[in-house]
Amino acid sequence: MYPAEIENLLARHPAVLEAAIIGVADEKWGEVGHAFVQLRPEAASVSAAEVIQFCRAHLAGYKTPVMSRSWPNSRALPRARLGSMSSSQRPQARRARLEGKEREA
Repeated sequence: MYPAEIENLLARHPAVLEAAIIGVADEKWGEVGHAFVQLRPEAASVSAAEVIQFCRAHLAGYKTPVMSRSWPNSRALPRARLGSMSSSQRPQARRARLEGKEREA
């Protein structure tokens, strides 16, 4: 799985402003993708299930993220200079995911 491939697909969704994918441990698969999604303000009612369904329609099953969460619309996803999710933020994103602190899309 290449995170950029999934992030590029999510960027094509009309409700998604930006997205970042991280790998999280999974008992069955070893590691699975987890999508952090920032929705456009006018699309706040789009659910995580709708975003996942969009991914399933365009990706192989093993590439589809198992969860999709929204990042607060008040700030952008943390990015490194080259545009990927900041590596210093990835461990914090994993912790937040495990603690259930992010909001559902």
